Amino acid sequence: MASPIRIATTVATTLALVLPVAPAHSPEAAHVPSEPVPFEVTGDDGATVLSAPLTAWTLMAPARIPSKPWHPGHRGIDMSATVGDPVLAPAAGTVTFAGYVVSRPVMTVTHADGLVSSFEPVTTHLEVGAVVMRGDAVGQVANGDGHCAPTTCVHWGVREHGDYINPLDVLANLGPIRLLEVG
Repeated sequence: MASPIRIATTVATTLALVLPVAPAHSPEAAHVPSEPVPFEVTGDDGATVLSAPLTAWTLMAPARIPSKPWHPGHRGIDMSATVGDPVLAPAAGTVTFAGYVVSRPVMTVTHADGLVSSFEPVTTHLEVGAVVMRGDAVGQVANGDGHCAPTTCVHWGVREHGDYINPLDVLANLGPIRLLEVG
């Protein structure tokens, strides 16, 4: 059986091969086009699959979900963006938060199956309780002194039943990465 360090290294290497992580200042970074998905999508297990909230993006920082809720980590992914870009609903849901956390504009959409998407820095004209459909423009990328400064990004966090998960694990056309036994 592989050690936890080897497994973590294999996962990081696999992610790097599948979805390159761009340096924050890399102008030649490849963008990931998002295919519009106008209807609700579920995986083989019936769970909701999310669409990317931006139409084209580069992964600037991957998720590093900690093993315990109080441990340090990166609870979501940072996606390259430009101020004013539309932010789209990854799936149908209800706006459950629209306001400021510390000094950053944040909005949250609660989807089916206990999935919750949060975005920052994103401003919205929608009010809490607004119902949105997959692909609806729910906000726009705002100016912000986010953790991608001096560039602009959207931090997309996804929670499942209150626990943070990697958004790439529920992203349409990508899905979770599974390690297979050798031999």
